[in-house]
Amino acid sequence: MPHKLEQQVKMFDVHPDLAIVNSGFRMISEEGEEIQDIERWHNIPDLTPEIWLLHKPVLPSAMMFKKSWLLKVGGFDPRFSASEDVDVVLRMIILGCKSTWLKEITVYYRQHETSASWRNPTKQMANAELMQECFFSREDIPQNLRRLERQSRYDFLVWIAGVLYQAGCMAEMIDYLKNS
Repeated sequence: MPHKLEQQVKMFDVHPDLAIVNSGFRMISEEGEEIQDIERWHNIPDLTPEIWLLHKPVLPSAMMFKKSWLLKVGGFDPRFSASEDVDVVLRMIILGCKSTWLKEITVYYRQHETSASWRNPTKQMANAELMQECFFSREDIPQNLRRLERQSRYDFLVWIAGVLYQAGCMAEMIDYLKNS
């Protein structure tokens, strides 16, 4: 939306210790019709490390990252083509980055069947699961987050099952639910 970048930069100016400014988004159909506004700050008002781990409120186009923090963690990992965005945020939070909400809708998120997540959902979700496995294999995860590993893994597997259900991949969805 027209003032997205300006508003997010203002947040960094006011709070120079921030690494991530997240915002809401408007889901629209392929034809541009509004579906719904996603304003996750109503349910998760504080973007604590625990919230990032359990809820993963990640949509890169609705976010702004401080360049120094992206460089600090080595940027996006190309191994995780379906979830490189979640991976980079999780790597940032274990190093102590601070984040906040810009409580506004700043981008449109178009839903369509030719998006990357719908072309091969089984492969995309397996890639997301690999990203999670790599994350939890790290030894530098703080104890407050390590204690949430089991819940995070469960929630993530259920989320993957939901994505597979929406994509019509019922056998795979059942497997993920069993694994959860």
